Amino acid sequence: MTAQTIRSITFAIGMLLAAAACNAAGAAEVTTIEVATTEAATTEVTTTEVTTVDGKNVAGEVIDLSSRTLRIRTPDATVDVPTENIISVIMQNRPPAAPQPHGISLRNGDNICGKVTGGSEDDVQIASPTLGSLVVAMSDIAAISFSAAQRPAGGNIRSAQNRKQDKLVLANGDTLPGLVARFTEESLIFDCSLGKVPIPFERIKMVSLAAVGKKYREPDALLLMVACTDGSAITASQATLKDKTLSIRSTLDKDFTVGLHHVSAIRCKNGRLVYLSDIDPVQVKQTPLFDERPWFFRRDRSVGGNPITLQGKTRRKGLGVHSRCELTYDLGGRFKRFLSEVGIDDEIGDAAGGNVEIRVELDGKPIFENKHVSRASGAVSVDLDVTGGRRLTLVADFGEGLHINDHADWADARVIR
Repeated sequence: MTAQTIRSITFAIGMLLAAAACNAAGAAEVTTIEVATTEAATTEVTTTEVTTVDGKNVAGEVIDLSSRTLRIRTPDATVDVPTENIISVIMQNRPPAAPQPHGISLRNGDNICGKVTGGSEDDVQIASPTLGSLVVAMSDIAAISFSAAQRPAGGNIRSAQNRKQDKLVLANGDTLPGLVARFTEESLIFDCSLGKVPIPFERIKMVSLAAVGKKYREPDALLLMVACTDGSAITASQATLKDKTLSIRSTLDKDFTVGLHHVSAIRCKNGRLVYLSDIDPVQVKQTPLFDERPWFFRRDRSVGGNPITLQGKTRRKGLGVHSRCELTYDLGGRFKRFLSEVGIDDEIGDAAGGNVEIRVELDGKPIFENKHVSRASGAVSVDLDVTGGRRLTLVADFGEGLHINDHADWADARVIR
C-alpha cells in the first residue's frame, strides 16, 4: 500500500456505535390537501406517527417524501408537513432485522450493517439486508466491526489523534498496528510487522482506519436521518420517495436506495428544532469539588455512560453532566425557546447523594433557577423564552449533598427557532 493510501484514524469510536446499532436490533404548518378515501385497501400500508416541533402528532400512511415535505394519508384527509417542522417519523410495528455480524462506520457517523463479502485496499464490499450489496470506498470509512460481542457505549466522544497506520483490535483485546491490504470473503489481509497476515473475521473485534483528505464537516442545512431495521443509518441531504422506495443522497455524496418497509424511523436535523447534543458548546467549565479529575459531560448518554434515564423513562437525546458543570452554547439570536427535562439519572439507584442546583443563563443573566433537584424531587420541566438571545448557559452546581452522585441529565435539551 502506498503512502498516499495510508489513512489516519479520526473516528474509531463511531464504529462502536455502529456495531451496537447492528446488534441491537413557529407551530408546525400542516396543510390539508383533500379528503382521500378509497374502497380498495392496500396490503402493505404502514402506520406512521409524525411528531412535529409544536408537539402535534399526525398518524397515517406515508405516501410522499422530499427534502421539503412529507405527505401523509390519514383516515380523513391527505396532509403535507414541512420537513423542517418534523422531529421524528416513526414507523409502527416495524420488527428489527436479525442482528448483523459486521458493521461499517463511515466518517460522517453513518452506519452500514451487514456481512463483509470482500474488498481491496481501496474499498470494502458489504451485503446489507436493507441497503443491498454495496461497495464502500476506504476513504469514506472510519472503522469496521467484525465482532458480535457487546461494545462499550459512546458519549462525549473525542477523536483519536491522526496516525500513519491502521489499528487492528483482536477479539482477545490485543492490538496490532499496520495497514489493511485487502479483504476476502472470510478474512482480512493485514500488512504488519509479521508480514501480510490473513486473519479470520471471527478473530477480529474491529479495525480502525486512518482518514485521508479533508476532515468531514457536516452541512449546515436541513438533513434527514434515516434509520433502517438492520441498524444501518444514513444521513440524507436529499431524499425522494417513489413506489415505496426511498432514494437517498448522503452527506458523503453517495447514493443509497432502501424500501420503505425497511425504514424504522426518519428524524430531522438542522430544522426548526436543534438538540444541544448535536452542536458543540463554545465554552465548557467542569470544576470538581476537590482537587480531582472532573467528570466530563457526555452527549446523548448519562455522565456514567448509560442511556439517559429519568424516573424509569429513557431519553434518546440529552446531556449527561456532573457537578459542577457549565456548558455555554452560541444561539446567535436565531432561536425562540429552550426546553429540557432536568433531573438525577436513575443510574445512581438507591445510593446516597444526587442533589444539584440548576441554573439557565441567557447572555450572562439568570432566567431560571432551581436549588433542589434530586431523585426525591423528580425531574424538573424547563420551557424558557430565549428570543434574541446569543449565549445560552446551562449550569449544574453542587447541591446539599456536595458532589456525591451528582449524575444530572439535561434530557432532550433543545432549542426551537
